[in-house]
Amino acid sequence: MAESRFTLKPLLVIFAGMMAITAMVLNGITWSRVRERVKDVDVALQKRYRSEALLSTLKDAETGARGYIITGDETFLAPFNAANTSIDQTVHELRDLSHGPGPDREAFGSLEGLVRDRMDALKENIVVREREGFEAARALVLSGAGMSLMDELRELIADMTRRQQEVVLERTQEVNRDLRWGYASALGAGLTALGSGLIAFFLLRDALHHARREQRLTEEKRRAESADRDK
Repeated sequence: MAESRFTLKPLLVIFAGMMAITAMVLNGITWSRVRERVKDVDVALQKRYRSEALLSTLKDAETGARGYIITGDETFLAPFNAANTSIDQTVHELRDLSHGPGPDREAFGSLEGLVRDRMDALKENIVVREREGFEAARALVLSGAGMSLMDELRELIADMTRRQQEVVLERTQEVNRDLRWGYASALGAGLTALGSGLIAFFLLRDALHHARREQRLTEEKRRAESADRDK
Protein backbone atom coordinates (compact mmCIF):
# COMPACT_ATOMS: atom_id res chain seq x y z
CA MET A 1 0.00 0.00 0.00
CA ALA A 2 2.80 2.41 0.91
CA GLU A 3 4.69 1.50 -2.25
CA SER A 4 1.59 2.24 -4.36
CA ARG A 5 1.14 5.60 -2.66
CA PHE A 6 4.74 6.59 -3.30
CA THR A 7 4.43 5.47 -6.95
CA LEU A 8 1.50 7.87 -7.42
CA LYS A 9 3.46 10.87 -6.17
CA PRO A 10 5.30 11.71 -9.39
CA LEU A 11 2.12 11.08 -11.39
CA LEU A 12 0.20 13.54 -9.22
CA VAL A 13 2.94 16.14 -9.57
CA ILE A 14 3.05 15.71 -13.36
CA PHE A 15 -0.74 15.91 -13.60
CA ALA A 16 -0.89 19.07 -11.50
CA GLY A 17 1.88 20.67 -13.55
CA MET A 18 0.20 19.80 -16.85
CA MET A 19 -3.12 21.21 -15.65
CA ALA A 20 -1.46 24.44 -14.51
CA ILE A 21 0.37 24.87 -17.84
CA THR A 22 -2.81 24.12 -19.81
CA ALA A 23 -4.78 26.67 -17.81
CA MET A 24 -2.12 29.33 -18.33
CA VAL A 25 -1.93 28.65 -22.10
CA LEU A 26 -5.72 28.83 -22.48
CA ASN A 27 -5.78 32.01 -20.43
CA GLY A 28 -3.09 33.59 -22.62
CA ILE A 29 -4.91 32.63 -25.83
CA THR A 30 -8.18 34.02 -24.52
CA TRP A 31 -6.76 37.40 -23.54
CA SER A 32 -4.88 37.64 -26.84
CA ARG A 33 -8.18 37.13 -28.68
CA VAL A 34 -9.85 39.75 -26.50
CA ARG A 35 -7.13 42.29 -27.35
CA GLU A 36 -7.59 41.62 -31.07
CA ARG A 37 -11.38 42.01 -30.81
CA VAL A 38 -11.04 45.26 -28.88
CA LYS A 39 -8.63 46.57 -31.52
CA ASP A 40 -11.14 45.70 -34.27
CA VAL A 41 -13.87 47.57 -32.38
CA ASP A 42 -11.64 50.62 -31.98
CA VAL A 43 -10.79 50.68 -35.71
CA ALA A 44 -14.46 50.26 -36.68
CA LEU A 45 -15.48 53.13 -34.41
CA GLN A 46 -12.74 55.35 -35.85
CA LYS A 47 -13.90 54.56 -39.39
CA ARG A 48 -17.49 55.36 -38.52
CA TYR A 49 -16.55 58.60 -36.78
CA ARG A 50 -14.36 59.81 -39.66
CA SER A 51 -16.93 58.82 -42.29
CA GLU A 52 -19.57 60.84 -40.48
CA ALA A 53 -17.11 63.72 -40.02
CA LEU A 54 -16.35 63.62 -43.76
CA LEU A 55 -20.05 63.90 -44.63
CA SER A 56 -20.45 66.78 -42.17
CA THR A 57 -17.46 68.57 -43.74
CA LEU A 58 -18.94 68.17 -47.21
CA LYS A 59 -22.20 69.66 -45.99
CA ASP A 60 -20.28 72.64 -44.60
CA ALA A 61 -18.56 73.05 -47.98
CA GLU A 62 -21.95 73.00 -49.73
CA THR A 63 -23.33 75.57 -47.31
CA GLY A 64 -20.42 77.94 -47.91
CA ALA A 65 -20.57 77.59 -51.69
CA ARG A 66 -24.33 78.06 -51.73
CA GLY A 67 -24.10 81.20 -49.59
CA TYR A 68 -21.54 82.70 -51.95
CA ILE A 69 -23.52 81.80 -55.08
CA ILE A 70 -26.66 83.46 -53.66
CA THR A 71 -25.04 86.60 -52.25
CA GLY A 72 -21.73 87.01 -54.04
CA ASP A 73 -20.21 87.82 -50.64
CA GLU A 74 -16.88 86.04 -50.19
CA THR A 75 -17.29 85.93 -46.41
CA PHE A 76 -19.76 83.11 -47.01
CA LEU A 77 -16.89 81.04 -48.42
CA ALA A 78 -15.35 80.60 -44.96
CA PRO A 79 -17.01 77.18 -44.35
CA PHE A 80 -16.00 76.04 -47.83
CA ASN A 81 -12.40 77.13 -47.37
CA ALA A 82 -12.20 75.44 -43.97
CA ALA A 83 -13.67 72.25 -45.42
CA ASN A 84 -11.31 72.37 -48.39
CA THR A 85 -8.37 72.53 -45.96
CA SER A 86 -9.47 69.80 -43.55
CA ILE A 87 -11.08 67.31 -45.89
CA ASP A 88 -7.77 65.97 -47.23
CA GLN A 89 -6.69 65.08 -43.68
CA THR A 90 -9.93 63.19 -43.04
CA VAL A 91 -9.59 61.32 -46.34
CA HIS A 92 -5.98 60.46 -45.49
CA GLU A 93 -7.01 59.08 -42.08
CA LEU A 94 -9.76 56.97 -43.66
CA ARG A 95 -7.27 55.66 -46.21
CA ASP A 96 -4.93 54.52 -43.43
CA LEU A 97 -7.79 52.83 -41.57
CA SER A 98 -9.02 51.05 -44.72
CA HIS A 99 -5.72 49.50 -45.81
CA GLY A 100 -5.68 45.84 -46.80
CA PRO A 101 -8.05 43.81 -48.98
CA GLY A 102 -11.78 43.72 -48.33
CA PRO A 103 -15.00 45.68 -48.82
CA ASP A 104 -13.75 48.66 -46.80
CA ARG A 105 -10.87 49.27 -49.18
CA GLU A 106 -13.15 49.04 -52.22
CA ALA A 107 -15.72 51.34 -50.62
CA PHE A 108 -13.03 53.85 -49.71
CA GLY A 109 -11.76 53.89 -53.29
CA SER A 110 -15.26 54.86 -54.45
CA LEU A 111 -15.64 57.34 -51.60
CA GLU A 112 -12.35 59.09 -52.34
CA GLY A 113 -13.33 59.57 -55.98
CA LEU A 114 -16.77 60.92 -55.10
CA VAL A 115 -15.36 63.36 -52.55
CA ARG A 116 -12.89 64.68 -55.10
CA ASP A 117 -15.61 65.05 -57.73
CA ARG A 118 -17.96 66.82 -55.31
CA MET A 119 -15.32 69.31 -54.18
CA ASP A 120 -14.36 69.97 -57.81
CA ALA A 121 -18.02 70.60 -58.66
CA LEU A 122 -18.34 73.09 -55.78
CA LYS A 123 -15.17 74.86 -56.90
CA GLU A 124 -16.58 75.07 -60.43
CA ASN A 125 -19.80 76.60 -59.12
CA ILE A 126 -17.82 79.22 -57.21
CA VAL A 127 -15.65 80.07 -60.22
CA VAL A 128 -18.70 80.37 -62.49
CA ARG A 129 -20.41 82.65 -59.96
CA GLU A 130 -17.31 84.80 -59.73
CA ARG A 131 -16.71 85.08 -63.49
CA GLU A 132 -20.15 84.76 -65.10
CA GLY A 133 -22.54 85.85 -62.40
CA PHE A 134 -25.44 84.50 -60.46
CA GLU A 135 -27.63 83.20 -63.31
CA ALA A 136 -24.86 81.10 -64.84
CA ALA A 137 -23.99 79.60 -61.44
CA ARG A 138 -27.69 79.02 -60.71
CA ALA A 139 -28.11 77.13 -63.98
CA LEU A 140 -25.10 74.98 -63.16
CA VAL A 141 -26.52 74.13 -59.74
CA LEU A 142 -29.96 73.35 -61.22
CA SER A 143 -28.41 70.82 -63.58
CA GLY A 144 -28.45 68.45 -60.60
CA ALA A 145 -24.98 67.01 -61.09
CA GLY A 146 -23.81 68.16 -57.66
CA MET A 147 -26.95 66.86 -55.97
CA SER A 148 -26.49 63.48 -57.63
CA LEU A 149 -22.90 63.27 -56.36
CA MET A 150 -23.99 64.20 -52.84
CA ASP A 151 -26.73 61.56 -52.87
CA GLU A 152 -24.18 58.93 -53.87
CA LEU A 153 -21.89 60.07 -51.09
CA ARG A 154 -24.66 59.91 -48.50
CA GLU A 155 -25.62 56.41 -49.59
CA LEU A 156 -22.05 55.16 -49.65
CA ILE A 157 -21.20 56.64 -46.24
CA ALA A 158 -24.44 55.22 -44.80
CA ASP A 159 -23.42 51.76 -46.07
CA MET A 160 -19.93 52.13 -44.61
CA THR A 161 -21.33 53.32 -41.28
CA ARG A 162 -23.80 50.44 -41.17
CA ARG A 163 -21.04 47.93 -41.92
CA GLN A 164 -18.84 49.34 -39.16
CA GLN A 165 -21.74 49.17 -36.72
CA GLU A 166 -22.17 45.50 -37.60
CA VAL A 167 -18.46 44.94 -36.95
CA VAL A 168 -18.76 46.66 -33.56
CA LEU A 169 -21.75 44.52 -32.55
CA GLU A 170 -20.15 41.30 -33.80
CA ARG A 171 -16.81 41.93 -32.12
CA THR A 172 -18.50 43.03 -28.89
CA GLN A 173 -20.37 39.73 -28.77
CA GLU A 174 -17.11 37.87 -29.42
CA VAL A 175 -15.37 39.83 -26.65
CA ASN A 176 -18.13 38.96 -24.20
CA ARG A 177 -17.86 35.30 -25.18
CA ASP A 178 -14.07 35.35 -24.88
CA LEU A 179 -14.31 37.08 -21.51
CA ARG A 180 -16.55 34.30 -20.22
CA TRP A 181 -13.93 31.80 -21.37
CA GLY A 182 -11.27 33.97 -19.78
CA TYR A 183 -13.06 34.00 -16.45
CA ALA A 184 -13.54 30.24 -16.68
CA SER A 185 -9.87 29.63 -17.51
CA ALA A 186 -8.79 32.01 -14.74
CA LEU A 187 -11.01 30.11 -12.32
CA GLY A 188 -9.60 26.86 -13.63
CA ALA A 189 -6.06 28.15 -13.15
CA GLY A 190 -6.92 29.21 -9.61
CA LEU A 191 -8.45 25.86 -8.77
CA THR A 192 -5.52 24.09 -10.36
CA ALA A 193 -3.10 26.17 -8.31
CA LEU A 194 -5.10 25.38 -5.19
CA GLY A 195 -5.12 21.70 -6.05
CA SER A 196 -1.41 21.77 -6.76
CA GLY A 197 -0.80 23.46 -3.43
CA LEU A 198 -2.85 20.85 -1.60
CA ILE A 199 -1.05 18.05 -3.38
CA ALA A 200 2.30 19.60 -2.54
CA PHE A 201 1.20 20.00 1.08
CA PHE A 202 0.14 16.38 1.44
CA LEU A 203 3.24 15.12 -0.34
CA LEU A 204 5.45 17.22 1.92
CA ARG A 205 3.61 16.08 5.02
CA ASP A 206 3.89 12.47 3.90
CA ALA A 207 7.59 12.92 3.15
CA LEU A 208 8.22 14.46 6.59
CA HIS A 209 6.27 11.69 8.26
CA HIS A 210 8.28 9.11 6.35
CA ALA A 211 11.56 10.84 7.24
CA ARG A 212 10.65 10.96 10.95
CA ARG A 213 9.72 7.28 10.88
CA GLU A 214 12.99 6.39 9.19
CA GLN A 215 14.87 8.46 11.78
CA ARG A 216 12.99 6.74 14.63
CA LEU A 217 13.72 3.29 13.19
CA THR A 218 17.38 4.21 12.80
CA GLU A 219 17.60 5.39 16.41
CA GLU A 220 15.85 2.25 17.68
CA LYS A 221 18.23 0.09 15.66
CA ARG A 222 21.21 1.98 17.05
CA ARG A 223 19.97 1.58 20.64
CA ALA A 224 19.36 -2.11 20.05
CA GLU A 225 22.86 -2.58 18.68
CA SER A 226 24.29 -0.65 21.64
CA ALA A 227 22.37 -2.83 24.08
CA ASP A 228 23.69 -6.00 22.39
CA ARG A 229 27.26 -4.78 22.71
CA ASP A 230 26.75 -4.01 26.42
CA LYS A 231 25.69 -7.62 27.04
